[in-house]
Amino acid sequence: MIKLIEYVDIAIGNEEDAEKVFGIKAGSTDITKGVLSEEG
Repeated sequence: MIKLIEYVDIAIGNEEDAEKVFGIKAGSTDITKGVLSEEG
């Protein structure tokens, strides 16, 4: 992925992507139930 990202101008992801790829998780977000934490 590192080699591909140098050619990317815009990457679109969601909460699940951020958690799996970067280890970032919004506190009370539950992607399986569709509950999002807007503050997170």
